[in-house]
Amino acid sequence: MTGEPGAACAAAEAGTAAVRQYHRVNRRGPIIEDVARGWESKSVESQMEMAETDKAARTAARSSKAQLERQHRKESLELSRTRVVNDLAACRNPRYRTVLEAALAHLDSEIQALG
Repeated sequence: MTGEPGAACAAAEAGTAAVRQYHRVNRRGPIIEDVARGWESKSVESQMEMAETDKAARTAARSSKAQLERQHRKESLELSRTRVVNDLAACRNPRYRTVLEAALAHLDSEIQALG
């Protein structure tokens, strides 16, 4: 500043004119270099909120992962049961039939336990 009372106003008006000229040239909008006071705390607040949301999503993913594993296990047991039932239908050896019947009982109990 030069000490003249009107110099500060003239400089401010020149700055405003430069910003207007910038907006005419650059249609994407102004580039913000300085951040207003309080913006940082709002940013931190939103980051904390996002972290809590992400944590809830991860917890839900873990529970759904466990459900998927349980479903996969149940489907596997049911396929095994189908195979054992088919083997029982074709079985002619009484010893092998006893083994298959025990396997069938075991598979039924495992499927029952999974619900």
